[in-house]
Amino acid sequence: MTPRRDHAVVLARGFSSRMGRPKGLCRATSGGSTCLEAVADLYRAAGLPLAVVTTPQLARLYEPLLAGGAPVRWIVREAGQDTAASVAAALTELAACATHLWLHPVDLPDVGAATLMRLSQASRLAPLAVLVPVHQGARGHPVVLPCAPFADLRGSWPAGPMRDLLRERSERGDARAVAVRELPVDDPGVADDRDEPGPQPAAAAPADGEVGKENRA
Repeated sequence: MTPRRDHAVVLARGFSSRMGRPKGLCRATSGGSTCLEAVADLYRAAGLPLAVVTTPQLARLYEPLLAGGAPVRWIVREAGQDTAASVAAALTELAACATHLWLHPVDLPDVGAATLMRLSQASRLAPLAVLVPVHQGARGHPVVLPCAPFADLRGSWPAGPMRDLLRERSERGDARAVAVRELPVDDPGVADDRDEPGPQPAAAAPADGEVGKENRA
C-alpha cells in the first residue's frame, strides 16, 4: 500500500477586481500578516508541505512573502479559467509526492488548526472520499482531495469551478463515482472568505498595470 502523503495547496491565481488588489496581499488582520502568509503559516505549523498555485505576475509578488520559511513549491500557470484548472495543475505537479491535496483558497485566512485536525482524522477514516468542511450549512475549505480518483486530470486544463466537477464525479452511476462527504465544523473561518473590500488594510499594492484582472483560483 502506498504511504499516505498530504500536501497543502494554496489556490492563488486570482487578482480580484472587487478587492482592487490580489487577495493574498491583503491583511488577514489589522497590522498582522497577509492572507497568503496566514494560510501558509497554518499548514507550516501543521507540518504539511506547501504548494502555491498562482500566475507568473502574482508569483513575483507572492514569493518574497514566503521566503525564509519552509520550502514552498510554486506551481505557476497563466491566468484564466477557474478552480478546476488550478486543481488540475496541482495534481499534475504533485503526482509523484502527494496522495491527498488540501485545497485552500488564499482568501480564507481564518481557518483554525483544530479544523485541520478534525479533517485529518475524518480523512484517515475515509481516505478515498473528498471531504468538505461545513459551518452552519455553508460549505467551505480546505477541501481534502484524494489524488487517485482524479488522476485523469493530470496534464489537463479543465474549465469551470471545482464544485461542478465534484458534483459530476459524485453523481456518476459507475465504479468511477467519488464520494463527497460534508464534515460539520465549529469554525466560521472555513467559509469566511475575503470576497469584498473590508476594514482590513491591504499590504503594498502592485504597481499600475503590473497585474491584470484574473479569474479567482
